[in-house]
Amino acid sequence: MQLLHIASLWFVAAVMAAAEYPVNMPSSSSLDNCLGLLRALLTDYQTQQVPLEQRSLVLFHIGDIGIAQNSIDIAGNNIKIFVSSVLHHSATAQQKAFYVFNVVKGMRNPLAIHLPSFENRPNMVMLEWKQASSDLGTHLQTVGLIGRDMVSQFYSVVFLNQGVRGPLTSRTEGQWLIELNKLMYSNNVALAGPTISCEVSPHVQTHAFSLRSDILPHVLSEMKQNMSTKFVSWQEMIASLEVGLTGVVMRAGYNVSALLYDRRGYSYFQEGKCLLKNGPKSRFALNPASWCDVTPEEVIFIKYGGEPMRTPGFMCNSTIAAMDDYLYALANKEPELKLIYPETLMGGHYYELYSEYNAEIVRDRSPLPAPKQSNQPKVCFLVRVTSLNEVPPQENAYSKLINKDVELLVTCKHYLDTR
Repeated sequence: MQLLHIASLWFVAAVMAAAEYPVNMPSSSSLDNCLGLLRALLTDYQTQQVPLEQRSLVLFHIGDIGIAQNSIDIAGNNIKIFVSSVLHHSATAQQKAFYVFNVVKGMRNPLAIHLPSFENRPNMVMLEWKQASSDLGTHLQTVGLIGRDMVSQFYSVVFLNQGVRGPLTSRTEGQWLIELNKLMYSNNVALAGPTISCEVSPHVQTHAFSLRSDILPHVLSEMKQNMSTKFVSWQEMIASLEVGLTGVVMRAGYNVSALLYDRRGYSYFQEGKCLLKNGPKSRFALNPASWCDVTPEEVIFIKYGGEPMRTPGFMCNSTIAAMDDYLYALANKEPELKLIYPETLMGGHYYELYSEYNAEIVRDRSPLPAPKQSNQPKVCFLVRVTSLNEVPPQENAYSKLINKDVELLVTCKHYLDTR
């Protein structure tokens, strides 16, 4: 009787989602292709007797670049790094996975150029969407469209988007999936991710998270009303969707966990309290995405893009510098990735300014030989215009811009004095 009830919930949720968003549907051809590949793959799993715990369904959302201030460089590199891990996940690996790329506007999306060819790849597919209400909405709708019959043949469903960078460690053969799934093998954990935030109230952050497949019928049913709400602010959306998802899971009697907690020996589901920031005070101190001491080894995926990058002072300079070092090293180690380097952190009006700074920083890494002396007079002009009037009094506010100007002035003066 309970299985029948769960199946009914799944069917009702999927039908309601499709009815509620009539234009928010993938193209029929891409959906048919996805379902066909899934059936074939699951048949192979049955033949090979792959244990349920070694199977994951992975959904990666690629939406519009959205707000002009979002960096297309960051989103492009995020996609390239994730795609690299997918291409290095062979059919012979112990951990199995099927990867679905939900792409708004399909190949007309400017970010789609970073995707590989999907031909002759039995474990990855692209769903083409005309539009999407949100990444979480598209994630859950995809699960409903695939259906309980096939989703239940995976142990977990993992949800990611273009605003997250990773996997930064355990990048090959699906090793990162093993690390994430292990959190749900005990303590009745049904929802896990890299981090838990206390912003608004404790919740697993949804830039990267995993759900056990057996709780998805309940999640689809309970989240339907939240997904249909129109939000007037980012905070309202966080409260309803991110916090709402954790609430749905915990009210159903399950626990949540995160890699950051597990690797620091702290269990949220036992203590019921959030980790506290250890560092300078900040209005973002409740959100681990702003912490200076979180390492890629601890969380595997780091929120990198969107609101944290657009908001001055949100992310630590040390974190941004560490990510730049990581990108530089990866670009040199794996040139075939064709990473966008130097990477411009902001879009909009600041894009050209940041691009210029980043080019200068790269030149500083490998300085050119000093030019030959000349008797011609030297004149140095440095003209930079930026507004600091509306920047909150944060420790990191535009310090990269200010410091770079100072470095340029000092270097320029030194160059003239030696002539």
